[in-house]
Amino acid sequence: MYLSDILRNSIFRISLDFDDKSEAEVIISNTGTCDSIATDWIHNNLYYTDVENDIIGVVDLDSLNKVTLIDEGLSEPRAIVLHPEIGYMFWTDWGNGKIEKAGLDGSFRQTIASNLTWPNGLTIDFPTSTLYWIDAKLKFIQVSDFDGDNVQTIFSSQDFISHPFAITIFGNVLYWTDWTLESVVTADKLDPSATATQFITNLNRVMDLKIVHPLRQPDFENVCLDNTCDENSVCLPRPNFLSVGRFICRCKDDGECPRCPDGSFECSNNSSCISDDLKCDGSADCDDGSDESNCVPPTCSMTEFTCETGSCIAAALMCDGNDDCSDGSDEFEEICSERVMCYVNNGGCEDLCIDSLCQCSSFGYKLAEDGTSCVQITSCEELVSEFCSHWCEDSSGVVECACSVGYHLAKNMHSCVATSDLNAKLLVIENHISIASYPIFDGTEDIIGVAENRKKFNGTMMAIDYDMENRFLFWSDVTQETIFRLPLDLSEDTEPEALLTNASDCEGIALDWIHNNLYYTETKRQVIKAVNLDSLQVVSVVYENLEKPRDIVVHPGIGYIFWTDWGSGVVEKAGMDGSHRHIIVENLTWPNGLTIDFPTFTLYWNDAGQDMIQSSDFNGGNLVTLLSESPIISHPYSLTIFGDQLYWTDWGHNSVITVNKLHPTMSASMNAPIGEQPAVLTGITAVHPIRQQKYDNQCGTCSENAVCLPRPVGVSSNSFICKCSDGEDCDQEPKKHWIWTWLGWKGKEQ
Repeated sequence: MYLSDILRNSIFRISLDFDDKSEAEVIISNTGTCDSIATDWIHNNLYYTDVENDIIGVVDLDSLNKVTLIDEGLSEPRAIVLHPEIGYMFWTDWGNGKIEKAGLDGSFRQTIASNLTWPNGLTIDFPTSTLYWIDAKLKFIQVSDFDGDNVQTIFSSQDFISHPFAITIFGNVLYWTDWTLESVVTADKLDPSATATQFITNLNRVMDLKIVHPLRQPDFENVCLDNTCDENSVCLPRPNFLSVGRFICRCKDDGECPRCPDGSFECSNNSSCISDDLKCDGSADCDDGSDESNCVPPTCSMTEFTCETGSCIAAALMCDGNDDCSDGSDEFEEICSERVMCYVNNGGCEDLCIDSLCQCSSFGYKLAEDGTSCVQITSCEELVSEFCSHWCEDSSGVVECACSVGYHLAKNMHSCVATSDLNAKLLVIENHISIASYPIFDGTEDIIGVAENRKKFNGTMMAIDYDMENRFLFWSDVTQETIFRLPLDLSEDTEPEALLTNASDCEGIALDWIHNNLYYTETKRQVIKAVNLDSLQVVSVVYENLEKPRDIVVHPGIGYIFWTDWGSGVVEKAGMDGSHRHIIVENLTWPNGLTIDFPTFTLYWNDAGQDMIQSSDFNGGNLVTLLSESPIISHPYSLTIFGDQLYWTDWGHNSVITVNKLHPTMSASMNAPIGEQPAVLTGITAVHPIRQQKYDNQCGTCSENAVCLPRPVGVSSNSFICKCSDGEDCDQEPKKHWIWTWLGWKGKEQ
């Protein structure tokens, strides 16, 4: 049995059978004000909260090595519980009024519930995978799943909940302590109002209670069983959705950990040891990504065959009946089938032979009927093997690609690149706490440069957008429930400005750079709002029939917003005033990231449930699946585009993935940030003036308590509405004001 003593600042261990001869053993000292402890009975670690120092720590119960896991963004952490099978811990934060979760190694931190007052006790119902908590100020018991969804208030009663402190569960029965009632109260979780009773009375300030039974500590897999951690380290499990790197070795506080043992690789920042098998496997397993740096690519030339052992043989030796690779891989049946013969006489192709298929490398040519030679294309309708970035023209009898205003044709004669001399930058939120800036050049290649700048912040950062003209950067923080603003250059001397507070669970933001409004989603409140950046007045734009709105994008030139809803599995659009709502696509699973290709009027989105990227026009027509069931995509999150390149953050690969929108299956590239490899990448956006072009401002004059919202172009005699700010009372009618706008769909650069 383990107990904490806040007077002696220590955690003790004593025999569970209450043997009078057994003396309490000090497990760890200097724990500050330790309000709660939780044992990981599978991996033999004990986790604790320290209210005085605002930290969560862990101690190995064998070596007694101590590691501080979380020391940022906490304000009086109270109760803590663990689930060793899924690799997560959960805790209440009394100061911030919320409940959070994180991996047992401190990674993948997330807010479960917010807007609480004094969240106290916390317990896990293992059979139903649910979390119960109790609030001493609001005087209720709530329950949710492990992601904070399906929150329900199951009991609120002054008679039985006056000042609750600790809570636990066994079977269907909840047990909690109450300081005012001086009792232990019980109730059936399925009908607490009819079954609540004071189980034990006349107790003075009961601090904690636990149910002791084998079912409260089920048997799970021990991922640390064969760990290679050093004697000065602690083996910590990671969340179980990770297919590799299920544990890390964390060096104890103020410890010096030597190099990793044989058969393992030491991460550059000494944060962990991983198996040698995980080095250079295409997925970052070290926190700093060092296991994927300095990896030697395959060395076999195009005239050679790469054996499964990694050795090279002449292509002519393939499929000759002899085992030239020593492992037989050059004679495998699937290699030697009639279709895979590019190594022999170029597969009979006049131009290129790729994966046993003939292809034409020159723009404007296609395969002839013989399937091996190339002939010239004379009509855009015939342009099959190669597409134009923007559109195709054939009025002169010769196929040519054309570009929108602000772009010109690249040397390959089919890609459109921005005329501006400025290189684009990719802004990526790394590990929820920093923004990094990467150069991406002209958008015709899959190369992402080394980070030019990286700035750290406190909190849990999710969504990101920018204002090119005024040089501002915006992001949402789901821990602080705030949208922040900072100069776009990520200046070290400038502190972020809290632009908007009480933005609950905001995972999507989008700037209307013409009318100076910022649109954002609130997932748990099921609403899409807009804030005017001059007056800071907030209006609810879409607030009906939303389940879990996630990402959002805007097109100020046509007056529409688009968003994903991963609760209902749809992509929708509406006017920027909330009118003319329309479903773009449905029957998705977890639609996540969303981006607009402005020159082609195309919408792109990804689906984390189906590991898929699709596109359509703004009405849902011309639906195309670009990627599906591909190894390059594994839980995509945010999405952006620049030029021909799509970029998304990928939680499965811990990387930024980029593909060419015209040839996505042939152009994929994985870019794991080097230096400070994050556990997870969230928001991403491409920064360049061409992505925020000038359109007519459709807004007129509104009262000071209202926000001007543009209407969809061409649908009304009024080009805008004045919408009263949430909680305000407005009576001003907008002055009629209409501006026709020309978007330059096929305006060629002169």
